[in-house]
Amino acid sequence: MENRDLEREIVAQPRAFVRRKDMTAVRTIAGNERYELSVHLMEAEEAELDLLEVILEGSTHEGEHVYATAEASITGDHHVITRAYTRALLLVKATGSRVLALVVGDEEPQQQLVAFAQQDKVTLSRRRRAGAFLHAPLASFTPT
Repeated sequence: MENRDLEREIVAQPRAFVRRKDMTAVRTIAGNERYELSVHLMEAEEAELDLLEVILEGSTHEGEHVYATAEASITGDHHVITRAYTRALLLVKATGSRVLALVVGDEEPQQQLVAFAQQDKVTLSRRRRAGAFLHAPLASFTPT
């Protein structure tokens, strides 16, 4: 599977990559809705947020509105995790909402990569038949 195939799968079936206990009513944000999210950012920040592969929207079980960023990466690496971290912070700035950062892969990540991701509050996720398999608790970025 290539990154673009994985990205399309996330867009089509976001529930397969986010556990029910972390987010409910998950849906993909696309088109004009994505554009509207970035109107309060500076031009360079808006351009960076435009590169974000997938934006998801949903709620916590407590009813809090949250977003999730998803970067597709077959193998995952430090660069993708750093990119996910940066773009999640931009989405917090743009929306004023809590944001969950995901890097969705197709392969089992090395423990060293999981530790690096946890340090940056980025969660590595893989799709499985029974739902998402997260390699760390789902952390979030909150507005300040």
